[in-house]
Amino acid sequence: MLSALLLLILGMLLRRAGWALAGVALLLLPQGWPALSDGGELTVVSFNTQDSLSGAELAGLIDAHDPDLLVLPEARVTDPPAGYAQVQSPEAEGVAPTVLLIHERLGPFAEVSAPNVTWGAVAVELADGTVLAGVHPSPPVPGQMGSWRRDLAHIGQWARDHDRLVLAGDFNATLRHGPMAALDLVHGDWCGGTWPAAVPPPLASPIDHVLVSPDIGAGECRTQRVGTSDHRAVIAHVG
Repeated sequence: MLSALLLLILGMLLRRAGWALAGVALLLLPQGWPALSDGGELTVVSFNTQDSLSGAELAGLIDAHDPDLLVLPEARVTDPPAGYAQVQSPEAEGVAPTVLLIHERLGPFAEVSAPNVTWGAVAVELADGTVLAGVHPSPPVPGQMGSWRRDLAHIGQWARDHDRLVLAGDFNATLRHGPMAALDLVHGDWCGGTWPAAVPPPLASPIDHVLVSPDIGAGECRTQRVGTSDHRAVIAHVG
C-alpha cells in the first residue's frame, strides 16, 4: 500500500504518467488483475484467527459458508465441528498451530509433507491426488527478514512439486513479493485486503490468500471480519 502511494505521489510530482498509473493500479487492484474463473465447486475459508477464535465464531463461519475446507493459522480447535476432520501443524514457539478442518464430503485423505516454514504448515492429499495445504510463514519484520525470505522460497519450491493444489493461509506477503510472484497458481476475483482488519479491504494489505492450480480454477472471492483478529477471513470458491 505504501509503495502504491509513493508511486502515485512521485509520478504526480515528477510528471511521470507511467509511475502515477502504476500507483493507481496498485491501489485499486492490490492483488493484481483478476484471474479468469470457470466457476466454483469447493468453498475454502482461510482465516488467521490470531489465537482468538471462539466456538461460536467458528460455528458462525460454518453456518454462513458451509466450507469444504477451513485453513486456520494461529488457531486452537479443541472440539472439531461435526462433519469435519482436523489436522494441524506442530506448534511453533509462541505461535498457535495452523489447522486444517476438512469436511467429510471430500472423502478420505492422507497427511503429506508440507512446506518447511517458521510458523506452521500442514498438508493432506485427497483420493484424487488433490493436495490441500495451509501455511503461515514468518512475517517481514526486523530480525526475521531472513526467515521470511526463506519461508516464501520454500513455499514456492514445494508448490512446484504438486500438479493439483489448493494452497491457503496467512502468507505475510502479497502476490508481488519475491517468490510469490513466481507461483504458477491462480486466485479468486477481487478478494480485497485482509490486514489490518480494522481498515476497509481496499486499503488493507492482501497477505492472506487462497491459491489453486490453474486446472482447478478460482472463482468468486471475498473477505469478512470475524471476532477480534487483526486479519479478515478470505472466503473463496474454487474448482
